[in-house]
Amino acid sequence: MTWPTKKLGKIANILPKQMVNAFAGNPPVQAKTIVEKHYIGLWIEVSGMIESIDLMSNYITFNFHDKNGVYISANFFKPVSSEVSLLNKGTQINLIGQVFNVAERIVVLDNCILSTKNGVAKSQNDDAKPRWWENSWVQGIALIAAILGIIGFFFIFKTGDLT
Repeated sequence: MTWPTKKLGKIANILPKQMVNAFAGNPPVQAKTIVEKHYIGLWIEVSGMIESIDLMSNYITFNFHDKNGVYISANFFKPVSSEVSLLNKGTQINLIGQVFNVAERIVVLDNCILSTKNGVAKSQNDDAKPRWWENSWVQGIALIAAILGIIGFFFIFKTGDLT
């Protein structure tokens, strides 16, 4: 299953604390209506220290509390950058994500990307430097070697000479 990726939109100047506050003093149904009308789909920037990591088949979720104590569940859809795949519990992260759901004590973000301190986001699939095996010349040599190996096996088995 391929998850849809969304283009990064304008980053809203709203904190997760403001979103969960919709549940304070409002009946749950009204709070959910407020959340759906005003917050779902917005892009926000958050930061915190990773407390837990959930590895699913199609995404990786980093869970943490932001500076105001709101629990954030941030989903990075696969494939993820090598930078994301190397993150561990206890790592401080800054990210941009699209609000998927808000409840009394949690904000769930989808389509997350890591952000740098100056606010410029890196794409999930952008690595600063390709790994050596990702270079096209290395892949070309590997392809040629595979083809030559297949041709070699063909001639060996065709002639019946295995010595």
